[in-house]
This record gives sequence, structure tokens and C-alpha cells, in this order.
Amino acid sequence: MRQHTNAVVATQRAQVKLIAYKKLVFHEKVEELSKLRFLMDKKNGTIKFHDIVRIEGKKQFRDKINKDLIEEESQKLKIEKRVSELQKAKRKLSNPKEIKNIINAYQQYIKTFMDELNLPKVDIKKYSNINANIKEKGNNQPRALLAYYYSVLNVNYIYSNSTFCPIVIDSPNQQDRGVNCTPIVRHI
Repeated sequence: MRQHTNAVVATQRAQVKLIAYKKLVFHEKVEELSKLRFLMDKKNGTIKFHDIVRIEGKKQFRDKINKDLIEEESQKLKIEKRVSELQKAKRKLSNPKEIKNIINAYQQYIKTFMDELNLPKVDIKKYSNINANIKEKGNNQPRALLAYYYSVLNVNYIYSNSTFCPIVIDSPNQQDRGVNCTPIVRHI
């Protein structure tokens, strides 16, 4: 992610430098043209209407380039601000203390949800790692999966600044759930 943000910032800086260079070349050419026109007009003794229109057009063009430069600079500042925010969030999440807090929160949630969903015979140590692999069978599997996913979603909700999206849950009375699916429905 850092490489992507660095690439975006580098691209923006290159564009700003290119625009500044083109602006400088443009101003030099306009100055050169103005001097030539002045000499020609002095020699001819008159300024023609189309010359005035052309000069005004160049002024408008210069103003447009300046406006575009200001907009590009504004975009660059917004991107740099966003990059800074992302770097702060990354540093925060890379902090060992923060990682420990996230893991502890996950472990609390998984234990609570397993209890709520009547999974007392399941070895909680198997699921203490956030990257756990759910290997329950029969009517324990949907409840174990529900406890796991809800734990991850709750930790994500607390420790992430991303948008929390809706989840879709299919019928809890599947996969040989048996007669009593009340704990699942109550949990949802």
C-alpha cells in the first residue's frame, strides 16, 4: 500500500513539474512573440484588431493554465494528506501493543460467542488464533463459523476505520442443525 501511495505522490509531483516547465516555456515563447509583434507593429506603424484578439486569447490561455496548476496543487495536497493518514493508520496497526489488543479482543469475542451459541465441547484453544481454520462437523460447524465470523467482524468494527458493510446470513436451520436453532437466531 505504501508503494502505491508513494507512486501516486511521485506521479503527482512529476505532473506538477511538467506543467511548471511547460508554463515557463510558454511564457518565454509569449514574450518572444510579443517582442516580435512589437517590432513588426512599430515597423508597420499600426496594431491590428486580430493581434489584440490573439493577445487576449493568450492571456486567457495563461489564466487557464494557472487555474489548472492551482487545481493540480490542491489535488496533490489532498493526496499527500490521505497518504499521511494511511501511514499513521499503518503505524498504529503495526504497533505490537495494538496487535496484542486486537488479538485479545478477538479471543474475548470468540470465547463469548462460542458460549452464547452453546459450543461448550469445542476446544477454544483451536480458535484463539485469528487465522483459525474451522474444522467442526455436523451441527457444530455453522455455530462455530458464526462465532468466528462475528468475532472477526466485531474486531474489525472496533479497530478499523474502514466502512462497515452489511452481512448476509442464510437460514440457521440447515446442515442437520437438529431441533433447537434458538441460540443461533438469538445471537444473530
